[in-house]
Amino acid sequence: MIQKSEKNIVRDVSGSEITKNEAESLHLCCNTRHGERQRLQSSLKAEVEYLRSFNKQLKQERDDLNDYIYELSVMVYDFKHTNQYSLSY
Repeated sequence: MIQKSEKNIVRDVSGSEITKNEAESLHLCCNTRHGERQRLQSSLKAEVEYLRSFNKQLKQERDDLNDYIYELSVMVYDFKHTNQYSLSY
């Protein structure tokens, strides 16, 4: 069994014993992960903004199409009723 000196041992967050050399490499790894996490968060924020903008555009197009459909249905209704009266004479 290898003995570790007390000065060389630190504890990680979960309470496990690790050596200072291991702690330094974990710290670098955590910094790398933190940078990667920030890049991912930034990318996700940009994607969310794009999707919100796209969703807003789709809602506007849907509203425009619904207005157009309503206008067409009114025109069809008017056409049917106007032709019925003109044909009855």
